[in-house]
Amino acid sequence: MNPVLMVLFAVCVALGAALLLVFRKLRAQDHSQPITAQWVFGFSSETYRPLERLLNEEDFRFLLSQPGFDRKAVARLRTERRRIVKRYLSNIRHDFDRVCSAIHVLMLQSQQDRPDLAAILVKQKAVFGLALAAVHFRLVLHAWGLAAVDVRELVSTLEKMRLQMRQLVPGAGTGLA
Repeated sequence: MNPVLMVLFAVCVALGAALLLVFRKLRAQDHSQPITAQWVFGFSSETYRPLERLLNEEDFRFLLSQPGFDRKAVARLRTERRRIVKRYLSNIRHDFDRVCSAIHVLMLQSQQDRPDLAAILVKQKAVFGLALAAVHFRLVLHAWGLAAVDVRELVSTLEKMRLQMRQLVPGAGTGLA
């Protein structure tokens, strides 16, 4: 058999296996609960307020001034807090997607057409996506000591969408899913 064909076959098999793993991982990650009125009225963006302080430089400066804390200890703490922020970002993205899904469901179930709401949804998705990308980029810069990380726009966008979602729900006893 031709060596070029063998290599091409091996690459195709490897790509197929990689795609299979990616699809399995994506399918396995969807552990979301149904979107219900109880979830809509119970959801709060306050969960993400600690994000605003996790990488606060004042905390690190304070720790450096304390006996027993050196630059290496603070560097380890900064690294660990960046990991925590990344987990929070994954959760906030998931919650934002759930809120958007709830709004979609509510728009479909609505008696009246809401093109204004569809436009708001598209705009907020774009704002959130850009803000999320900016935070990830700033996390990389933060690891190099070049930038602070500000998540307020992310949390603010999620809060706007949460309020929009709650306005659409006719009452707390209504099931959405």
